[in-house]
Order: sequence, then C-alpha cells, then structure tokens
Amino acid sequence: MHRARRGENFPVASMLLPAHARRSAHAFYALARFGDDIADCARLNDREKRARLHALKSQVCGDGGETSDPARMYAKELDRALVRLNLAQGRVGAPIDVSYVRALLETLIDAFLQDVRCDRYQTWDDLMQYCRLSAVPVGRFLVALTGGVKSGGVVGARDVSPELRATDALSMALQILNHVQDLRADYRTLGRVYLPQCWIDAEGARREELAETEMTRAMTRVKVRMLDGADALLCMADGVGRNYVSARLKLEARGIHAIARALSRRLRHADPLARRVALSRLSTVKHFALGIMRGAPDRNTPGQGLKQEDFRRY
Repeated sequence: MHRARRGENFPVASMLLPAHARRSAHAFYALARFGDDIADCARLNDREKRARLHALKSQVCGDGGETSDPARMYAKELDRALVRLNLAQGRVGAPIDVSYVRALLETLIDAFLQDVRCDRYQTWDDLMQYCRLSAVPVGRFLVALTGGVKSGGVVGARDVSPELRATDALSMALQILNHVQDLRADYRTLGRVYLPQCWIDAEGARREELAETEMTRAMTRVKVRMLDGADALLCMADGVGRNYVSARLKLEARGIHAIARALSRRLRHADPLARRVALSRLSTVKHFALGIMRGAPDRNTPGQGLKQEDFRRY
C-alpha cells in the first residue's frame, strides 16, 4: 500500500504465519495495495480514481466479468490462494469463508473511496469510523486466515466477540500511530489531514502548520491527544490473541502490541514533522520479543465489556 501505509505496523505476511497461509496473505495485501495506489495516484483525477476503485470492488465481488484489467488478476489470485488454503492438509481451525474475505476487501476499498472524497475529519468519532474501514479488515482477515477464535464455527459471521473487539482496537491503534508518523507526508503529498479538525481548532493550531518542519506547541498538543486515543485503544487491546486458534498469530499479536506501545512513547517525545519517527530495527525486535515473553496481561479478558460506543469515546 502507499508506503505500506495501512497496517504497516501489523506485518501481513510475517514468518510467524503458517506457510500455507502466507500466499493468501500476500494476495490480500497485493490487492489492497493496488487499491491504495489508485487512491493516492497523482496522475488520476478524482473521477478516474472512483471509477477504477468501483471496478476493483466489482472484481472482488465477482461481478466484473472477464477483462484483462489488473484488478481482475489480483482478485483471481486471491480466490485461487483461498481455495488452496481451504484444501491444505492439516489446516487447524475453521475453514475460511471466501465471501467474508470479499466483504472485508469491499470495506477496505470503501476506505480508499473515502480517501478520494474526504481530506479531513471533523471529530475523533469521524476518524474512528474511517479506521473501522481502513484498519479493522486487516486484523480480522489475519484472524480468519489462521483459523479464527476458539469459540468455533466457520469464520465468516460478523463476530463481535470480545476477542475480535480487542483485535479491532489493536488494528485501529496501529492506524492512528501510522497517521501520526506520516502527518507531514500525508499533508504535503496528498493534501490529507488525519487529525480531528475540532481538536486543531480547540488547541489554536492550523492545518497548514503540517507543511512545516517543526511542530508548534499548539500542534504538539493535538498530537498528544491523538496518542492518548491510540493508548486508550491499546488498553482495550490488552490480552489480544489469547483465544486465537493460531498460536503463531497469538505470539505475533502480543509482539505487535508491545511494539505499538513503544512507538507511542517514542512519538510523544519526538517531532514527526521534523522527520518520520519510527523504532529502530533493534528496538523493534527487542519490544517484539518482550511482548512475546511477557504475554498478555492477566487482569483483563480481551475486549471485556467493550461496545462500539467505547471506540467513539476513544
């Protein structure tokens, strides 16, 4: 995706994924990246972008007909990979529901369409709604891809179990952290601002400040509010992975949760307008390993008591 933007802190095809699942993960990622590249393409006007994204959605739904368009190639490759996945010998957990994967991709394409028509968000609630489109499908796809959760059944129902709420919270937190990392690039290159406008106004900042190479005090306060929101989502994600069928994905989720917390701390003390803030490779490996070794906190059931209203609050 654009700079691997959506989910870049949540590796889609990590070596921790079972080998037979990686092909499907790569196919999902390639199709999503293709859609994201359309939304971000400077050579296309908005009408052309919308037309191509709707054509991509038609191919994902199986309604696009026989064409030589790259969209069909990506969609067919994903279908083939999912068929092979369900036929793979020794697969653990429930079979993946292909129609569910298509629905997740449709949601992701809706996020790309929103990027084309919307370059700012008035409130935190608005930004959270965007993250439900752009981030949640990635996490839910990985859970479905690796067997789902231990409650059983065919993965594909629109599950609102505590485990998947925790997965959603982690996915959205990663998206918010990525937005903070890329504030300057998103504004200068794409004209987009992934900050609540009401917070910018309340703190006395201006969106044009995002083109500068140093944050003002006012914009720093907006950044801190974003990170407070990300940290609240990470608290909701405590215990993520505990009930995954896949032990490998459980380890991955624990490690990524720890990386996200470390990145949030790093962003609090750094200026993302001066340079893109990220963890070093060594720090990433260290926090990933610590997350795996420490495991999930025992004090919470993942996502316990969470409702959609909680995501609107933070």
